[in-house]
Amino acid sequence: MPEWSWPCVGMLCSWLGCALLLPALRHLAIEDLPGERRLHAQTVVRGGGLIIVLGMLVVLWQLPLSGIGSVGLLLALALVAATGMLDDVRGMNAWLKLPLLTCAAVLLVLVAGFDHDWLSRWLPAWLPAPDWLLSAMLVLAVLWLINLFNFMDGSNGLAASQTILCCAGLLLFADPLLLDSTGLATLTWLLLSLTLGFLPWNFPRARMFLGDVGSLSLGLLLAALLLAALQHQAIDPAMAMLLPAVFVLDATATLLLRLSRGRKWYQAHTDHAYQQLVLSGWSHAQVWLLYLLLNVLLVWPLLWLSRQWPAQSWLFCLLGYLLLCIGWALVQQRCHARTRSSSVSLTAAQRGADQHV
Repeated sequence: MPEWSWPCVGMLCSWLGCALLLPALRHLAIEDLPGERRLHAQTVVRGGGLIIVLGMLVVLWQLPLSGIGSVGLLLALALVAATGMLDDVRGMNAWLKLPLLTCAAVLLVLVAGFDHDWLSRWLPAWLPAPDWLLSAMLVLAVLWLINLFNFMDGSNGLAASQTILCCAGLLLFADPLLLDSTGLATLTWLLLSLTLGFLPWNFPRARMFLGDVGSLSLGLLLAALLLAALQHQAIDPAMAMLLPAVFVLDATATLLLRLSRGRKWYQAHTDHAYQQLVLSGWSHAQVWLLYLLLNVLLVWPLLWLSRQWPAQSWLFCLLGYLLLCIGWALVQQRCHARTRSSSVSLTAAQRGADQHV
């Protein structure tokens, strides 16, 4: 079978797997119910990301990777997927999930072929960092990427599309020789194709959600790909931060906003920019298109510039985050203003109706 056909096979298997999984999820009543912190008005089954996870586990069992240890990644993925599936089926307290996800991040960093040398060479010479501190930094970064994909999985097709775009960006702008020689290109193509096979079930009409089993696992898998690509110098740290920048900025800025207002960061909410856009009247398709354009028209050109002029890659990275931050702030300001205006109009209308009665 020619090499180019493998992504097509992965996409087809994923699509068929979702078709078989959908009635089983309905029968078991593994569903997301509408609510004030949800963006959908109908019941939708969740847990479709299990098909992506199973496909990745099967390949990781067979595929030796020099970019990252298959055993460490396999164990971390199994732990994250099991945690997410348990949450989808029975529900799980956030403070119980966090230690399990932290263990998975530790497995990925410490068992999956992590080498301190590659990280220390990116740091300035005047900034000495002991091995334990470097490891802790990476564990926190992996843990945040796992969680932020879970936070951002609330609009049709958004998390799946971001995964596809990150994989495509890695294939387009990383060093192709280093990706091929480590097996990372194969793993990236596989994740892209499996997620692409799931996407029609989630967008434009959501018949199935990724669930925690899917969103948490996608965050872990992307973290693994970025770590491996960094270790083999297929990309630099600035490019690694740019690839998921649209999700990282929205999730991080929203978290900081909630913390500044004294709100509990781990509770479900509708403060993300994509949620505010939907609540202000945008359709899920419009939000999906906006995030697609931000990646293709902003992030990807900056990745290309970083590849052409690596000495200035941090400047391009900072520029990307600055522009995304300005856009996020504008969305928050306008959506909150529109929400307040709608609330005032509704109150006035109700008061007028009361007076008329």
